[in-house]
Amino acid sequence: SLLPFLLITHEISAIFRSLKADESLKYKAIIEELEITDMRDDVRSLVGKVLLREPEKSSVCYILDSIYADNLITPLFSKNMVFILKIAEIDVFNDETDEKKTQVLKAMKDVSCDFYTILITNGIQMINFLTFVDYYRLLNTHAKFIMLHDYRLFTPDLHFIWKRLINVIFIRKYDTKSHRRHWYELSTVPFPMPIQDVFVSRVVNFWITPDQFLKKKELFDEKKSQQLDGNLLNAVVYPHSPAIMKLNENETTYTGIEIDLIRTMGEKMNFKVNLYESDDSDVEKWGKENEVGNYSGLLG
Repeated sequence: SLLPFLLITHEISAIFRSLKADESLKYKAIIEELEITDMRDDVRSLVGKVLLREPEKSSVCYILDSIYADNLITPLFSKNMVFILKIAEIDVFNDETDEKKTQVLKAMKDVSCDFYTILITNGIQMINFLTFVDYYRLLNTHAKFIMLHDYRLFTPDLHFIWKRLINVIFIRKYDTKSHRRHWYELSTVPFPMPIQDVFVSRVVNFWITPDQFLKKKELFDEKKSQQLDGNLLNAVVYPHSPAIMKLNENETTYTGIEIDLIRTMGEKMNFKVNLYESDDSDVEKWGKENEVGNYSGLLG
């Protein structure tokens, strides 16, 4: 009968398909591993080139996941003060964050870290990290930053971060048909353009392996953090002579040493300021923390 033969043939065919699928998965895993390794090595080289283009820094801070932690650091910058924080895959960033990691981040900020290299491959973990350090004010926001580009970082609920961290270079591998040379797009926050519903990073340059910047221009804008494009900033005040005084009790016009200072800053940095007092300033004055962790007065 032909039936047994057909059944055996079908089973053999199924086995071969299974073996082929397994080999395909293994091949795909090998390709992905090679791509990660290639990008890791490329980014390592690129970060070194970017730092060499910058003026000598007093402190360089690395915040790296397991992919980059053991392969990026070189003695090239040993003349600078170097901080290294390694991020594990299981690390979370919330109230249960490892206190040692928090202390390292505080130490980085205390020395006014000039240059942060933050390479966290997992986009969700990167989001949690940025939200955590912003909430607890653990970064020197006036520093320069290098990060991996990830569209998940640019959703509307994270736009507030890119209003504080503006001197950033995002690294994104650019798809090309060339297998010999890899292209990387270098983009930044579109400051001073206001961020609307959609965040679109502004392309600054391209880097081509092994060692070529497409354009001969500076990656970071030294004046970027010094210009606020005429934006209106709200500032709460508490009148106390001679620093801040009301010209008229029924008006919101102020004078004094601190008022002169902030107006001078506004002229130099191109911003306007709206001065106001807290609703309970007459009673609470400077303010204090209550039982549930909220603040009153000036602090609130």
